[in-house]
Amino acid sequence: MPAGTLDFIEEPIRDETPEAYENLRKMVSVPFAIGEEFANKWQFLPYLERGITQFARVDVCNVGGITEFMKVASLAESHYIDLMPHNPLGPICTAASSNMS
Repeated sequence: MPAGTLDFIEEPIRDETPEAYENLRKMVSVPFAIGEEFANKWQFLPYLERGITQFARVDVCNVGGITEFMKVASLAESHYIDLMPHNPLGPICTAASSNMS
């Protein structure tokens, strides 16, 4: 694929192991969007600290609500990682997510 064709790849592999993502990161130059299934800030932390992802894909309903979302947002900001809210769950999640963007 020509350079610049893709803006990012969303969850290219399962996210149980940051080490697998580190290996994939070495092989692929397209940015990753990771985290839509993460349930708390601690699951995001290794991906942010190691620079594995370029977009924190946070789902306010999966991550534990607005407070935990804001904690992830703070961690991402401190590591210069952009947020990319994720929302497949309907109008209540849409309302909560729209306040996070």
